[in-house]
Amino acid sequence: MKTKQIVLAKRPIGVPDKDAFRIEETELPTIGDGQVLVKSLYYSVDPYMRGRMNDRKSYAPPFNLNEPIIGGIIGEVIESNTPELKPGFIVTGRLPWKEQFVIDAASLKEIEKDDAVPLSAHLGVLGMPGLTAYVGMVLIGRPAKGETVVISGAAGAVGSAAGQIAKIFGCKVIGIAGSDEKCKVLTDEFGFDAAINYKTEKELSKALAVLCPKGVDIYFDNVGGEIS
Repeated sequence: MKTKQIVLAKRPIGVPDKDAFRIEETELPTIGDGQVLVKSLYYSVDPYMRGRMNDRKSYAPPFNLNEPIIGGIIGEVIESNTPELKPGFIVTGRLPWKEQFVIDAASLKEIEKDDAVPLSAHLGVLGMPGLTAYVGMVLIGRPAKGETVVISGAAGAVGSAAGQIAKIFGCKVIGIAGSDEKCKVLTDEFGFDAAINYKTEKELSKALAVLCPKGVDIYFDNVGGEIS
């Protein structure tokens, strides 16, 4: 049985283009003891993955050339050789970008189906981005009612969740994003009190001073660099 996979064909310079990747057909191995065959349903494309395309030491090892990209995936068990995961079970994990793959059941986490929650949410607010936002804002930031919170990269998966968590705690939340459209989403859909487009705002520090007259209690930094 064969399947398709996406591999890293070359290490990109700057923004990756389609030439950095290659779609290949590969043979699936036989399912061994304690293993399952999984069909991929959702793939998560996260900012940290760009860093893994570089051949340099970081907090996550680089992707190997000519091997499948690894990332967050939600899939359905198609065949099983273990009582732990039966066909039809929905699972997630850090997995290869393949249409189908054989893997040890111990590498997977079962997702409990809930009609009120879309499966894709387990790669977003109920997955790594949501957990990152929760730990950063709640456990490290420790927000309190009435405090002022500023978030860079606020329209991304982590920033948007962090801002909404801060609002739950009763904070005033200011988001920094890279377009007027993103800023509108922050205020109109995510409940931020205000948003700044750093690409058009010439004096960011002054804009923040106007919006945060009593100063900033928590700065949730998603980007680093000049904005920080």
